[in-house]
Amino acid sequence: MDQAGPDPQLCRHCQKLAAFACGDCKDVPPYEKNQGFEKTWYCSTECQKLDSARHEAYCKVLNMRKELFRVGSLVQELFYVYRKHLFDIKVEAIAKEGSTMRIHEGEYSQTILRLHGVESFQDLLFPFPSASVTEIQDQQALLTHLMCDDSIGWMHGVLKYCVGGKDLTIFSLTCHVTLLTQTSDLLRSASEIVVIPKNVRRQLITIGLDGTRDDWIYSHMLLQVELTGGEEYAIDLAGAQHGYYEPITPWNVYEDTRVSSIKGSTGSWGAKHRTLLQESDRKWLNLLVGRFSAFSRSFW
Repeated sequence: MDQAGPDPQLCRHCQKLAAFACGDCKDVPPYEKNQGFEKTWYCSTECQKLDSARHEAYCKVLNMRKELFRVGSLVQELFYVYRKHLFDIKVEAIAKEGSTMRIHEGEYSQTILRLHGVESFQDLLFPFPSASVTEIQDQQALLTHLMCDDSIGWMHGVLKYCVGGKDLTIFSLTCHVTLLTQTSDLLRSASEIVVIPKNVRRQLITIGLDGTRDDWIYSHMLLQVELTGGEEYAIDLAGAQHGYYEPITPWNVYEDTRVSSIKGSTGSWGAKHRTLLQESDRKWLNLLVGRFSAFSRSFW
């Protein structure tokens, strides 16, 4: 239990000076903009028991919120690790000026495909340039550059496992990941939406060998979810490329501060994952399975 600090707090039940906060729902991230971390205070354990019937539903909503933030942070971190192991940008040099990062790309060789897969990993994958990109937020921005679709599609199984308590299936792999949360009733609904971003805080520009610059700010894909408690959130695993590093944001705040317009929707949650599986060559999937399987054995 949190003890009352220098600022006086009132007991939720009797309105006397409080002595401690409910330990089950303390330090829950705010839902409304500029709202502090939420706590429910009591003057005694007796008042806490007397208020339990009223507080139970509220406490459950707060715990759902806290659980979503934990899930978002976990899945985002897994996406960063996934991208580092399957990094497909051939970086020759990085130049950073303020919030702008210029990525000078090298020459990409023709991928050699054989009947039973890719002949060489080097044709498709490249080392992540950790030595030249040392700051964490710069690394996160580079890892998520133009990867919003992939974050939604390839992380679908992980995220679904986290909020649904199901086995995590990646292509033909089934991984029993016991350290992940197994919440079964966290989400009431989830949809994949595409937005035109605004208030972009940083920009990544790719420059080809011929000097061609790609500095276009593209449309952006994310998840809009509603918790069973009624709160709505944006799950944006690839927001770092725009200078936003937290994966979970209340939807009204996200829409107000980061969305110029809503372009459309891919349909129900999981649509992008199914599209990626349909569009990707099976040899490429075999490469991903082999690389991710080796990574999974070392990671878990």
